[in-house]
Amino acid sequence: MGYFDALMSSWFKTLPDGRKLFYPRGAWGRGYIIASEQDYKRLRQQIKVYLIVMVVLMIGASVSPGYLWILGLGVLLLGFYYLVFAPYCVRGLQPSDEKLSLQDSYTNEALAFSTKRLWSMVIGSIAVVGLGIVMLVFDPDSRLGAVAIIVIFVFSAAVFMWMLLRRRASH
Repeated sequence: MGYFDALMSSWFKTLPDGRKLFYPRGAWGRGYIIASEQDYKRLRQQIKVYLIVMVVLMIGASVSPGYLWILGLGVLLLGFYYLVFAPYCVRGLQPSDEKLSLQDSYTNEALAFSTKRLWSMVIGSIAVVGLGIVMLVFDPDSRLGAVAIIVIFVFSAAVFMWMLLRRRASH
């Protein structure tokens, strides 16, 4: 399973009876029953494209701190997703009363990633924290960016560690 496929797994849930649900706002919103395999594939493709665009914008904003407009564009796209795209994705789908907890969402994602991939993301996050510390020490003018990198990637490493624990507890 690819990286973006694994990321998407936290937005979908399969019930014991085989029905698939889509949570356009993750654990913070209502689920919708996916009527057909065709709808399921369409939703996964739409969400995958959205995630790829968001990751490219995040990377662009972090690599080019002088280009805050990239971050602004990402925020606008995120707002567009919640206000326009999410309702578009679920049109015609029947709402479900089935809840998706944050823990279930992360467990689904953790199970979609291999243990090796999760460990590589933990190690990569820690390495980026190290780079942030180096920036902080050797380039005091970029203090704000360095602190932001450190905070974001400490949080990322913690989330990936938690996902490893969720993966282990599920087996």
